[in-house]
Amino acid sequence: MNTYITLLRGINVGGNKKIKMEDLRNYCESIGATEVSTYIQSGNIVFRHPDTDLQGIAQSIGIEIEKRSGFTAWVVVFPLDYWQKVIAEFPFSHINDLNPSRTLVVFYEHPLSTEHLQAIDAIDLKNDLSVVKEKTQYIYCPDGISNSPLADATLQKKIKIENTSRNWRTVLKLEEMASQISLG
Repeated sequence: MNTYITLLRGINVGGNKKIKMEDLRNYCESIGATEVSTYIQSGNIVFRHPDTDLQGIAQSIGIEIEKRSGFTAWVVVFPLDYWQKVIAEFPFSHINDLNPSRTLVVFYEHPLSTEHLQAIDAIDLKNDLSVVKEKTQYIYCPDGISNSPLADATLQKKIKIENTSRNWRTVLKLEEMASQISLG
């Protein structure tokens, strides 16, 4: 069995696209996932699954959401070892007094192209820091995420590629949860 961390974009935000976490766990179990856990209400799921086709698992979850909830949601699945690599490569460890709630990790389905990287480079970061590695972008927003030129909606418009972000505290918590079920 493989351990996965799955992220959904845009559910339970502003009263839209509501899904109860119990329902979300049931959707995942209906496609063969076991030991399913969710974290907070924003579409963070940890589970085990025998399949290794990440896109297939994501599509199956998306189909269940649409079939049972009546709306679509962008779903991306990561294996635990990739998630651990994201944590190991964290580029802001040198910052004293780093506020994890002002630190985001943006997850993309695919590695960013040169065109996408140029679009990000063209954004005036002000005081923010940004590092892109493969299909992950690390952002530190010392002035707050809501004041960031790299806020989720702005980033989505600028680079035109699906993404979803989580703060650093959530990234660490999901790794902890996934590691626990991975150990059995």
